Amino acid sequence: MLSHLLNFGLILSLVTANGLFTRLTADGRQTKGAATTDLTKSLSVIEKTIEEKRIELGISGASLVIVKDDKIILIKGFGLRDVERQLPVTPDTLFAAASVTKSFTALATMMSVDEGKLALDDSPKKFLSYLKFNDPEIGANITIRDLLSHRTGFANANWAWQTGTLNRTETIKVAALAKPTAKLRERFQYNNIMYSVAGEVVAKAQNTTYENFITSRILKPLDMQASNLSLKEMQKSQNFSFGYEYIPTTKTHIKVPMRNLTNIAPAAALNSNAKDMAQLVRLMLGGGTINGKRLVSEKSFNEMLTPQINIGQTGFWGLGLASRGTWNGKRVFFHSGSIDGFSSVVALMPDEKLGFALLVNAENSRLRGVAEDVIWDNLVGKREATTNNISPNSPVNNQQTNFVSPISVDELMSKMIEAAGGETNLRKHKSFIQKITVDFQQQGITGEGTVSAEAPNMWTRDITLYALGKKIGTSYEYFDNGRGGWKTSFLPLQELTGDSLQDLKTDSDFYSLLNWKTLFKTVAIKSVSKIDGEDVYVVLKTPEKGTPVTDYVSAKSFLLQQRDTSNGGTVSFRDYKNVDGVQMPFTRIEYLPGIGNISTKTLRVSRKVAWRQAAW
Repeated sequence: MLSHLLNFGLILSLVTANGLFTRLTADGRQTKGAATTDLTKSLSVIEKTIEEKRIELGISGASLVIVKDDKIILIKGFGLRDVERQLPVTPDTLFAAASVTKSFTALATMMSVDEGKLALDDSPKKFLSYLKFNDPEIGANITIRDLLSHRTGFANANWAWQTGTLNRTETIKVAALAKPTAKLRERFQYNNIMYSVAGEVVAKAQNTTYENFITSRILKPLDMQASNLSLKEMQKSQNFSFGYEYIPTTKTHIKVPMRNLTNIAPAAALNSNAKDMAQLVRLMLGGGTINGKRLVSEKSFNEMLTPQINIGQTGFWGLGLASRGTWNGKRVFFHSGSIDGFSSVVALMPDEKLGFALLVNAENSRLRGVAEDVIWDNLVGKREATTNNISPNSPVNNQQTNFVSPISVDELMSKMIEAAGGETNLRKHKSFIQKITVDFQQQGITGEGTVSAEAPNMWTRDITLYALGKKIGTSYEYFDNGRGGWKTSFLPLQELTGDSLQDLKTDSDFYSLLNWKTLFKTVAIKSVSKIDGEDVYVVLKTPEKGTPVTDYVSAKSFLLQQRDTSNGGTVSFRDYKNVDGVQMPFTRIEYLPGIGNISTKTLRVSRKVAWRQAAW
């Protein structure tokens, strides 16, 4: 079981309450002197920090391996892999590595380039005849390089694969139907399914399956004996971790259902442990070689580290790896991952021949950033402070000042009420129900359903989702009797709390336009701007509890044109029509971060029948 670790010059192994724990000197030999003492002290600080932060964040378990100069200097399990049975994490414990899988897909692609089976600037359509993009320009010019560097123009289309009802080919077809949010190669936009396309291109070029190629050509040569690409295979192991969600109010861990990722395998399906991930770190720090054997050419490996598109002022995306810039002049590369109940990160500092992998059984864990900081701090040196200079022309310093509104808040709200139908008309209605169609433009998915509301503040939106002409799932959002949230057929129920719940309560108020003085502590007209060439008043509404709302109200019609939402999105309101004396927008275009634009069109609406009794 430890044969591949023995090759690293294993010096000391101890079985502790948290499982196998190993510490070595940097060169793999047991030596005396200040260097060994300093390393031991640094590693002790790293261990202590990781464990303390793990407990503070309510994380059930984690596993860490650090490699320096081609040797493991620390490998350790923290906490529990199975809370119910109180089973500890060890370096052998399998975790879902999620998007770290993308580094393997990029490696597989570059190995195929070395063999002349494909070229980075080939079109993926050369290999996948069923790949038909909705956007003709992207379809004509997209390359495999674009897929691997997240510069395809497409935002992340997660719902297609998250539903679990589409196979890999169908998922790819749906993603290709999505509308782009940028031009090809214009900007970085992370996209899981485009990596799935890249993986299927490799499989076709190699005349095998993606799983077979990764297993036979990467996992086996790296002696990653426990790693696999299947939830079923992972759960056959005697030592795998469940994923958990921590509930701070009760200080309990709730087991999260594990997701089958077959339909998105090249983007996220890898399951691995700290011992096996050490091999990947060694390969990467070795520039594509391990134990004297080269898996990918030096030229191809260097291409993976070459900037393909910028992701910030100092960062860039290569092929399967991203750069954070430098740490005290030392280059840093990484790939992280997150999936239901799990997080991971592989981070590399090639100039120091130093890298690590961290696996965590909690989603979107902040422990990843803590690990990177404490490891670089103690093994390389504390990061030099930088100054965050804000340009005088930045939006922060470029807002209108000393603005005097040509209309008072009371006058504006009065005109909005009259434009909507007048207080008498608004008050006489107690409910409404809308029949709607929905286009998830960046997901390649459509839907149909109903929006229902009842005074004083009950609201629901119930949608059936479709793709490729078949039902793939459902989505339901609600606020009722002080509780609110959302759920889908493929994601667990999310009940909102705190400010998020308060925001939904405010949004669900049936007479929100009439109740503005009680819903909001302050309302102020901040400026005059333009939307689609039309003057609008920019109105900031601040509640006693919850998140401030910014509305953009037409200076001509006094109807609401746009709202900035608390989650960083926007909602546009168009095509107003009179329904029983009340003006209602029949087109609503909502932008949600991570999902994209959602266009909702009303087919018909009734304001006269109680929605609980209504039927179409």
